Amino acid sequence: MKRPRYIGLRNLSSIVAKYYLANPHTFKIIEGMLGNAGEPSVQVNEAAMRYLSMLSLDLAVKHMTEAIKRAINDYAIGKEFRSERGREVLGVLDISRTVVTYPSLYSYLTYVPSNAIPEYAMLRRMAIFVKRTACESTSSTAPPLDDQARQDNPLNILLRKIMEKMRSNCVVLSRKINELPRATGLGELPSYVRLRGPYLPPWFHAAYKAYSVTRRIRRRPNYEASMRRGFEGKDFVLLGWRLYELFIMLLVLDVFTELGYSAVLNDNYVKLTREGEIIRLLFNRQLDSSIIESVDGDGEIAGSIRGRPDVSIDKNSEGGRLIVIDGKFSRSPAYITAGRFKVMAYMYEYNADLGVVVFPGLDESRKYDEEEEATVKLWMNMRSKGYSEIVLKNGKRIYMVKLDPGESEDPGLVWRSSRKTLEELLGKHITG
Repeated sequence: MKRPRYIGLRNLSSIVAKYYLANPHTFKIIEGMLGNAGEPSVQVNEAAMRYLSMLSLDLAVKHMTEAIKRAINDYAIGKEFRSERGREVLGVLDISRTVVTYPSLYSYLTYVPSNAIPEYAMLRRMAIFVKRTACESTSSTAPPLDDQARQDNPLNILLRKIMEKMRSNCVVLSRKINELPRATGLGELPSYVRLRGPYLPPWFHAAYKAYSVTRRIRRRPNYEASMRRGFEGKDFVLLGWRLYELFIMLLVLDVFTELGYSAVLNDNYVKLTREGEIIRLLFNRQLDSSIIESVDGDGEIAGSIRGRPDVSIDKNSEGGRLIVIDGKFSRSPAYITAGRFKVMAYMYEYNADLGVVVFPGLDESRKYDEEEEATVKLWMNMRSKGYSEIVLKNGKRIYMVKLDPGESEDPGLVWRSSRKTLEELLGKHITG
């Protein structure tokens, strides 16, 4: 019999794996995928693997282009020690060469601005590798034109859009590559980075990350969903906790769609509208209403410690409600207890009206203190209907909600059941 955690991972992978890199602005998510999957693990389906590979390659192309732009702006930092001539000595006198040109000119050795340092040539080599891999992938990844069923698959439609965008990005990258110096006889990149790492400029490190990700993709790695990731492997690991957070986000979005809202994806949030009403749906984002102002007078540190609820529903209207949701893909009483207090902290920081803690279930045998025993009591109270409502003295509420992606072998049934639960709980708070 398959364990619920394995079934949950498999269902999450089937439902939301393709959204794992949704709206990324940095390479942090992709870097966090590199390694080897722990147990249990589930192979991601072929369509999602192709989509994630192409999206990662497109990000690598853009990341490399930005690195080259920064490198070009940094040209003057490179210095080359070489022989120069002039009427004045602006360095160390080169006697043997001066004999030839004296008395009209002196020859001297000095440092001059240059792009002849090895990093620029290595940057060019890395950029060419990324561009070639991306260009080859746009032709090899596309579904066959005579396979109409695969052509009409929604994920393959998205895949074609990514490929079109990547072709355009490759043209931009090619232009930037032509601005870099050519060189031959360069050493091995990984050993050079290991030896020179602390002294290399930031743009070189950024380019090397894009190059490393591209090398991984070129070798056709496995994509696996897992609860944990090792750091030594050569695969891409989709972590269960992030899949669960995406699952909750997409369920919330689907609830709004069923209620008649239209959705537009912006850079940092989803804008939901219906009959003039505007709601912002945020995923792992800080909100403007944080009460945290400074840390020892430092506003920058204060900005970094503000909370990031997994999902926030912000009604952008006079007296509108704010709902914060935190997902915990765990059955540990300690972890669920921490989630309950975390949601309370979010509610206090952002003056939220409703907090929701979502988790798949609870292992009643793993309680170790009174707070965890209280969480077990909450769990026993909510098992029959799937949720419990905690009413605070200020009139605000916290819901403890069970959404178990491993409750059925059928991903479609899991989705419908979970959406029904969320719709029942959120509907009155959204429309009220």
